[in-house]
Amino acid sequence: MWISHFDSEVNKFHPICEKALNDALKKISKDAEYEVLHHEYTGTLEMDFVIQSKVTKQYLCVIEVKKTPSDVNSARYQYQAMSYVQNLSSIGKPYYVLTNLEYAFAFRFDSKRPRVVQQMLEPGLIHIGDFRDFSQEEFEKRLSDYFAEMISNFIDDRYKYLVTLEQFEKHMRNLTGSSAKWRSSLVVLLYEYIRGAFTSIGRDDLRYDVRTFRNNVERICTEAATVNFKEIFSYSAERHEATATYTSKAVSG
Repeated sequence: MWISHFDSEVNKFHPICEKALNDALKKISKDAEYEVLHHEYTGTLEMDFVIQSKVTKQYLCVIEVKKTPSDVNSARYQYQAMSYVQNLSSIGKPYYVLTNLEYAFAFRFDSKRPRVVQQMLEPGLIHIGDFRDFSQEEFEKRLSDYFAEMISNFIDDRYKYLVTLEQFEKHMRNLTGSSAKWRSSLVVLLYEYIRGAFTSIGRDDLRYDVRTFRNNVERICTEAATVNFKEIFSYSAERHEATATYTSKAVSG
């Protein structure tokens, strides 16, 4: 295989990311306005990559590169990426990306949304592709396509924060006066929440965006009912550990 998760992050992953970022700027005809800088410093913190305006010298976004999919989902590394933007004294746009090249999260820093989970942008975790499924040339094209879309969105400030469990709870609390409205909203929100969770682990059980159903609750229920959740909660000593290790942050969102 042309690359593996055991390869050097700096010597192998970084050159691929840098090429894809530069290709992305060319694709959207922004290479005359912006440039990709490698190993930039903010104070004592070293950022893997930034995209900087050639005129104003302000940053459009920060890109932090890791090696494995689990690194991208790591709260530790997500907070590390956020800290770069948080500590920049002068920044044009407060966007940042955490990626292992196969997967990526895009974020927008906002001091009024202090937790990194509150700064995640839709559609959440993106699966760009697995290294083993593509040649280097094919993969680099997919990666540059992803960056081209993200950079274009950042430049134009097109973003929407991902629905978090905190927002979920607030929305549902406002509907407690009507059982029917509460149940209907629960159907819609849980469908998208579960679909997003499945997408992040490569499952395509729920293929359709909830908007496909045009708010038709019956159709959403029919589609969601095709997924068997009994398998998740059917405990057996052979397939499960007796206890689970997690942090309060992971459970509370």
